[in-house]
Amino acid sequence: MLSQGMYIFSEALSEIFCVLLSIYLKRIVFLEYYPPKQMKIIKKMILVCAVGFFVIDIIMGMNISSICTDICGYSAIVLLCIPIIYSSAVGRKRAKWLAVIMPIVFYGYWLSFQIFVETIPKVLHMTELGTAIYSTIVYAALLILIALGYYKKPKFIQNLERDIGRRRLKPSEEIIIWLFAFWQLYNGFLMIWLGVNIDIFSISYCMTSFVCTIAVILLVLDSNYRTYYHKQNMDLQKSLITTMADMVENRDENTGGHIQRTAKYVEIIAKKLRSQNKFTKILTDKYIEDMVIAAPLHDVGKIHISDAVLNKPAKLDDAEFNTMKTHAQAGAVIINKVEASVGELQYLVLAKQMAEFHHERIDGKGYPHGLTGSEIPLCAKILAVADVFDALISKRCYKPAMPIEQAFAIIREETGTHFDVDVANAFLDSKDEIERYLSECME
Repeated sequence: MLSQGMYIFSEALSEIFCVLLSIYLKRIVFLEYYPPKQMKIIKKMILVCAVGFFVIDIIMGMNISSICTDICGYSAIVLLCIPIIYSSAVGRKRAKWLAVIMPIVFYGYWLSFQIFVETIPKVLHMTELGTAIYSTIVYAALLILIALGYYKKPKFIQNLERDIGRRRLKPSEEIIIWLFAFWQLYNGFLMIWLGVNIDIFSISYCMTSFVCTIAVILLVLDSNYRTYYHKQNMDLQKSLITTMADMVENRDENTGGHIQRTAKYVEIIAKKLRSQNKFTKILTDKYIEDMVIAAPLHDVGKIHISDAVLNKPAKLDDAEFNTMKTHAQAGAVIINKVEASVGELQYLVLAKQMAEFHHERIDGKGYPHGLTGSEIPLCAKILAVADVFDALISKRCYKPAMPIEQAFAIIREETGTHFDVDVANAFLDSKDEIERYLSECME
């Protein structure tokens, strides 16, 4: 009777552990996020389920058979769907009804682990009472570990809970985790429900697959973690770039909003070129994104130009113009120093090219190097059109703003001499989109 009671008690503990572990895994592995208010309700629901099934398990186990405890266990797993159903019903962002089967899949992990725990007594030839005591101690210890993990959270859990509302698994990461989850479910069915003989080989296979699965999941989560913080780092760098470019622009009283507008023109031209099947091998999504990020830095070299030259309310003389021309190479030097500190990032490579070469001309009459045609990088060719157009339509202390139609006409006239033919034509073909953008800027 004592061994039967201990067995029932250990079964109840194992099912509560299974419930809590599934909830924990579902949150940690699949990055399930619930707002604080919903989380309070979910915790109460989990507590009621756990206590209720603990009591029912003992009552049914004493009066019917161990099959009833299994039925209770499976019912508990189904009830794990309640938080997800509740979450979906109240319209949580990105709620997935597919996630309803997550707990059932996680039960495969539990079965794989259960095989290992419950086979050891057989291998060691324990008595019925010894087996029950052993199982009770194991599951009680595991529940204590979960409780400790909940109240004294490891650092990585603290980090996860801090940013879980913003992190999302990529589709490829989700697919990998699902595949390994179903593999464990298959192993559990094979070992327990299909009556496969449990011996040293089967337990070794089951535990090996279990360890491999956990290792893969940890690698996926680590990759997700690194990707998330890499994105945060990139966002910080982009913010610093924009701030630095704004600081330089604010020294030039004539060019308010210039860097934002040129960046937008660059994006419009690049996408138009790609839609026309021009430079498709170069103009990938990443290349275009990096150009847009890099464009605000094209005039960063002006930090070296004195205010007297930069803000002179008249046309520059030859000496002053030669001084102004040095900003192109100065910008490349500044970005090169940044690159030496943080490493060779693609957008910094493009930023350096755009800063140094955006005043070059197709006919070789530009500066600072007098490059021609294909010698000029594509990103600089695109920026050259964007930069000149915005300079033409902007009011400067030495000139009024030019009408947009006249600015388009000048771009057209200088196509093939100042500007690359394909790039200029793509810009001209985007006239309607550019005019819409400019009208929005004025609102």
